[in-house]
Amino acid sequence: MNIAIIPARSGSKRIKDKNIRDIATKPLIYWSMKAAEEAKCIDKTFVSTDSHDYITILKGINTLSGFKNTYPIIRKIQYATARAQLEEFMIPLLRKNKCSNVILLQPTSPVRLPGTIDKAYAYFKEQKADSLVSVGKIKSFIWRDGEPNYNPEKRPRSQEYNSGLCFETGSIYITSYKAFLEHTNRLAGKIVTFEMQPEELFEIDDELDFVICDAILRNLTKD
Repeated sequence: MNIAIIPARSGSKRIKDKNIRDIATKPLIYWSMKAAEEAKCIDKTFVSTDSHDYITILKGINTLSGFKNTYPIIRKIQYATARAQLEEFMIPLLRKNKCSNVILLQPTSPVRLPGTIDKAYAYFKEQKADSLVSVGKIKSFIWRDGEPNYNPEKRPRSQEYNSGLCFETGSIYITSYKAFLEHTNRLAGKIVTFEMQPEELFEIDDELDFVICDAILRNLTKD
């Protein structure tokens, strides 16, 4: 059995109540709940929050959307501070719910194309990995400490340039149950990367991200 965990902490300094703010007519958290429900590789999903008001909202989303395998749960307040690491609340939750693998879906990365989670899981299994992290390629020209990551005298064409670097999208993490509890970390043992599509790379940190992701989600869900 594979368990998904979606963190939904109520405190957000830059954007108030970010996880329940509407985007493309639905609360932000809805999009990760929907992705988990539709993923064939996920058997049960826990949405962890420190807010009883959020619990009510999450239950409402379940009812309206017909989600059958998603369970809102309360997180202890000590695991819901701005400094708390996600692993701190995931470890006791997993010790109570034994599984084969745990899949962490962060709600601040709301755009996942149909089948993406299942493709990531298939790659995780194919590679016989202990953990997987979703990434996006960095295609911009890279400079570090005043030095470029390319030869300026033979400047490559932008469409052909490959920096060789990538960044974590924050969208999908997959970890074997054994590795997670042994290392108390979502990334442990043999780690593989899974490249996501361009429209899936946005992570909501500010108002502009909301605008961009809203447009992408509306386009993906239009009739």
